[in-house]
Amino acid sequence: MGTDFGQVLRRIRGDRSLREVASLAKCGKSYLCDLELGRRTPSAALAATLDSVLGAGGRLRALAPPSLINPVSRRLSAPPADLVGMYPAQAQSDWSPEEWEQAANRHGQSARRTAPTDLLPLLLGDFSALTQVLKYRSHSSADRPRLISVAARLAGLIAFTLFKTGDPASCDWSRTSRSAAAAAGDHHTLSWAYAQESVWWYFEGDMHTALHLTTRAQLVGADQPCSGAARAAGMEARIHAIQGRHSQAAEALSRAGTLFRHLNPAECVDSDFGFTEAKLSFHRGAVWTYLHDTSRARDAQHQALELYPSQERAERPMVQLDHALCLAYLGHTDDATNLVVTALSPLAPSHRHHLTTRMMRVLALRPPTDIRQRNLPDTRILSDAMKLLRYENDTASQVPSPLGLTNPGHKPSVV
Repeated sequence: MGTDFGQVLRRIRGDRSLREVASLAKCGKSYLCDLELGRRTPSAALAATLDSVLGAGGRLRALAPPSLINPVSRRLSAPPADLVGMYPAQAQSDWSPEEWEQAANRHGQSARRTAPTDLLPLLLGDFSALTQVLKYRSHSSADRPRLISVAARLAGLIAFTLFKTGDPASCDWSRTSRSAAAAAGDHHTLSWAYAQESVWWYFEGDMHTALHLTTRAQLVGADQPCSGAARAAGMEARIHAIQGRHSQAAEALSRAGTLFRHLNPAECVDSDFGFTEAKLSFHRGAVWTYLHDTSRARDAQHQALELYPSQERAERPMVQLDHALCLAYLGHTDDATNLVVTALSPLAPSHRHHLTTRMMRVLALRPPTDIRQRNLPDTRILSDAMKLLRYENDTASQVPSPLGLTNPGHKPSVV
């Protein structure tokens, strides 16, 4: 079905450029290219948008697969029927707003160490239950906004969990999160939702949209420092760094540090809702890596890995990948490749694939002069590591450790 959709999309696009159509549809150019090549399947929402902006007369909409997710305007009042059937709300129907907020906070913490495939059913279950509570039970004028705010946070967690698995529905759930946070009048959650969504567009290679979202996140959270604004400033620094804008990256990184220092202690928690010193060091390490300041990058990476729990699954592997890039820039390609293998081995194969694909997509956006002048080996070491992991999976009974595949007895530099 994805291939049929892509072929029709390519014909209807005609002479219009991918960039032009992507801008009209508010999606990434690389994502649009993947749709045309049949590598991805469109969400019903994106198919409808493309159908509209290209004047396809319903042809693209008809080729899209049925969506599990209802349109944004209906999600809070009418959850998908299949979710309602799978996850009955009886246990949560009498929960107070405080209990719902505590449940969302627990999910935010477990997201740091739980595999996406294990976390997703729990998130969908609570979101489905909460939408039923909002639809069928009456609430006071004070309680209802609190519950809608919890729905916004759950939707944002679902979006980020889907993002880790490469599911394009992630973007739809991000918009649901924003819509709910705005409806609740919760500026801090809205700032967080904008910051979370910027990550999706960043790894899709659409830096213009990602930068716009980081700006919105910081403006929405400007009344008082919040974790969303700090996250957004860190992402802004990454966007500038990958495009070679040193001074803007340094300024945004400094802003992230200032926001972090002024956060309420309740927001400085190891959770998908919080912003910690480990996360700040994670952003610093990435920014200095992309700007080829390997000394400062490695200092930040060492600090991040000391602060992150060993079972952390979201950012710790990415810090190790950034450190591997530094090793590659310094000429230690064997160490770099082995460190990538070490970082990716604990992850599910689909998670590995999407993480490395996204990193290579981002690295491809560096200024052309930067790539030519430095003859950078970073995408090659990522590709080589993935080949080693595939070989390891195919010959698991014969190969005791991935670290011996390129150079027996050789061990990578320890971060």
